[in-house]
Amino acid sequence: MRDKLTICIKRYPFSLIITILIGYLSLFTPPKVELEQVALSDKWAHIIMYLILEMSVLIEYKRSHSQQRLYPYILLFLLPCAYGGAMELIQHYCTTDRSGDWLDFIANVIGCGIGITIGLFIYPRQRQ
Repeated sequence: MRDKLTICIKRYPFSLIITILIGYLSLFTPPKVELEQVALSDKWAHIIMYLILEMSVLIEYKRSHSQQRLYPYILLFLLPCAYGGAMELIQHYCTTDRSGDWLDFIANVIGCGIGITIGLFIYPRQRQ
């Protein structure tokens, strides 16, 4: 088990850092900032965070695996989406000053979708 964790840390260091950063940003008490000029600024932040997470996971996966099948790409999309859903549930049930929001979860999924789409075009899948 320890060897698998070490391999995961070595293969996905940037993605793990981004995941921890998103977790922190999702759970800390944000300062009061007025961003009324930017429509849906919170949703844009979710889209950008999960787009970056998705692209980093995809790029690090492609760097560390020579044989690439379709199944891992489905997982590469679903795992960050599930993480986004888990963060929304944690915000709703485990914090007093944050609230989980379905629209935030949808923004997370949109960010993951855009990230994997861009990532697949920038780094096309290798032929087997």
